[in-house]
Amino acid sequence: MANTKIWQQIPAIAAGRNIGKNMSQKVQIRPATAGDLVSVVEIYLEVFEKKSGGASIARDFQEAEAESPYALLYFVAEADSNILGYISACPLTDVMDIYELGVRPEARKRGIGRLLMNKIINEACSRQIDLLMLEVAVTNSPAISLYEDFGFRVYGRRKHYYQDTGEDALLMRLELDLEPCLA
Repeated sequence: MANTKIWQQIPAIAAGRNIGKNMSQKVQIRPATAGDLVSVVEIYLEVFEKKSGGASIARDFQEAEAESPYALLYFVAEADSNILGYISACPLTDVMDIYELGVRPEARKRGIGRLLMNKIINEACSRQIDLLMLEVAVTNSPAISLYEDFGFRVYGRRKHYYQDTGEDALLMRLELDLEPCLA
């Protein structure tokens, strides 16, 4: 089991995990609904230190509601009717491109990011997508560490990727063995 990636060790169903640290709520990972839009936008603006961006997320939610084949996937982490985090990704034929993973600052270091990552990896498996890709700011050490724990590896760098800061992005990828997914 030493060579097993963390995503293979985490149960496929993340629901019901205790988030700990003086909190008794059980975290549920579920698809986002229209009712989650305000919370997702709040998290986006806070976590990514943005002043705007809600309109594009609203369009994403509208496409999902319309069941557009081009809709992004959004999953939320919820405890006691509070949205604590979300993940978004674009599923293509042969690759899942992870766009954003955000957790409210007060809910960090409780495994919520891991639960969300596990959900998106399981979603890729269920769609028989064996490659996940993402970009992450070179200074975002906690996120880089999380992704590396799941087996993501750096394969490139985009100079000045983030327009608002001019910061570089690391390009990371995870190749999945779909065999366990099909069992």
